[in-house]
Amino acid sequence: MKRSLFVMALLMIAWSGVACSEPAAVPANSTGTQSVAADSPADTKGTKGMNNAKNVQGAEQHNAASVDELKAYISGSGRPVNGSQKIKNIRRLWHEDKSENFYLEGCLTAVMKAIGEKPEYDYPFFLAIGGGLFAQPYCHRSEHADASAGSSAAFDPARVKEMVRICGYDCLYIDQKTIVENYDLVIDVIKTAVNKGVPVITKGIGNAQCGDKFYDPLPEWSNIGGYGEGDVLFVNVYPERIPTDEHGYIAIKGGLKKSRGLFIVTTKVSDPDIRDVLTKALHSIPAFISRPDMDGYSFGQKAYYDWADGLLMADDFTDETIRNGIAWKKQDGPFVADQTRGYYFRAHYDRMFAGVEDRALVEKIKDIYTRMGQSSPQPKEFFVTREEIADPAMRKSLAEQWRAIGNLHNELFELFK
Repeated sequence: MKRSLFVMALLMIAWSGVACSEPAAVPANSTGTQSVAADSPADTKGTKGMNNAKNVQGAEQHNAASVDELKAYISGSGRPVNGSQKIKNIRRLWHEDKSENFYLEGCLTAVMKAIGEKPEYDYPFFLAIGGGLFAQPYCHRSEHADASAGSSAAFDPARVKEMVRICGYDCLYIDQKTIVENYDLVIDVIKTAVNKGVPVITKGIGNAQCGDKFYDPLPEWSNIGGYGEGDVLFVNVYPERIPTDEHGYIAIKGGLKKSRGLFIVTTKVSDPDIRDVLTKALHSIPAFISRPDMDGYSFGQKAYYDWADGLLMADDFTDETIRNGIAWKKQDGPFVADQTRGYYFRAHYDRMFAGVEDRALVEKIKDIYTRMGQSSPQPKEFFVTREEIADPAMRKSLAEQWRAIGNLHNELFELFK
């Protein structure tokens, strides 16, 4: 889903304050398959990174809630009632800074605001603890090539629950099988959450009429913040999904079975120290940038190598595929993600990590990522033209520069040894 040229121009401006440096030399035989030494994360993380770091990477799957747990959730206060209800003060997705292209982080920010959590749990915070601030995504999926959606585009329930746990909360995860087999019960669970003032995060939803377009499913992360009669749900979606009501909702009936999973923040179990959390996020960088492929996406160093390799697949660039927008999948989409990450790193890194005691580490990380931003190729316009993407020399030049940024990740692995 392309963002407006105006917004993309803002991201370019955010990176334009420093002249681009010459990319690191690219080994002649460097390929996307020669990315990270297998022992890099194990050797570098030690005990200083995020707790349950494997779960942050999505290497383990959290169990979904049982039917008994769902029944227990609706047995207390907030039980659903007939009629209609909306969370009217919900923080809209893509709200304060119209470069919030990573969907899950926007949903989590809105949930934390709705339940009255500390303001430090903002959008850049979730980018940091989930790895999106540090790890580039690359989409391999032909049916959903929205690589601009960032690392959160991949469906990883374990990762979502871990991000909520880091904030000190338990999280109820309802998988698609449970949704389909216990539909009415799950609808009641959603209504209970809304009555408690808690938006319900969903990965996708079906039967979505957005203006003159129909999505079944609408694949991105969204927040369910209201309900009507029966199974009518009010879903807070990105502003491009128009028209919405005054609170940013669209009404969807009969679409819940297309959700891949629901997430509800429940009980507060701890009050984490923000400085400790962000320190652990820095020490999790090796794990973030070597995160295994998941759900049709690669991440971190491998994402840059895969991006470069994709631009060199000459057979993929025919007159027909170029007319049909292959530039979005192969260059523009991942470029939006690259620039989004760079924008938030430049704008918020110093503020967020000011309390980390190891100042030398903070500055070394900043230096490496700043040089990555300086090395990022800048087309004449934000999106490449058809003529540019059709030019093998242009694609080769872009590929060499993305591969050079991939190589810079080796400095991060060395830093944490």
